[in-house]
Amino acid sequence: MKFSRLFWIHEEKRLPALWRLIIQLIFMSLISLPLSLLQYVLMTNVVNPGAGTILGLNLYSALANFAFIVGSIWLTGRLFGRRKFANFGVHFSRDWWIDLGFGALLGACLMALIFLVEYAFGWITITETFQMGSAPFPFIVGLLLALVHFISVGIYEEFLSRGFHLKN
Repeated sequence: MKFSRLFWIHEEKRLPALWRLIIQLIFMSLISLPLSLLQYVLMTNVVNPGAGTILGLNLYSALANFAFIVGSIWLTGRLFGRRKFANFGVHFSRDWWIDLGFGALLGACLMALIFLVEYAFGWITITETFQMGSAPFPFIVGLLLALVHFISVGIYEEFLSRGFHLKN
């Protein structure tokens, strides 16, 4: 193995995988750090935040993290991996949508199965239903916010691990 291949792959005209992974991590950190600090300052300095403020910051957090990770993958893939966005598993074809729907349904069913097994063995107890604790907004709003959050986390985790890390 040539020493120069540690820093550049001439046949592929791009950086080796280790460098692409490191650069993506740096991009993700550089993109997300300032906005995460802003979110922290807003969350800690708002006295008696209203429901709209809480909802807005939580929704911002979920969607911003999604954008940070997907953006850093796209930027690294384009600039240093010489890959198109579709090379990371996003093709928007009929089959792709079917696979996405099946994967989401399978994930939801598996999580429900885990819950049911834990409930059947008495490992968990349901104490309140349709309650949001001290949150000053309706249950359905909190449920939709949680749904947006978990869907965005699921998508960017799959995109990062399967689409980028395994591809590299």
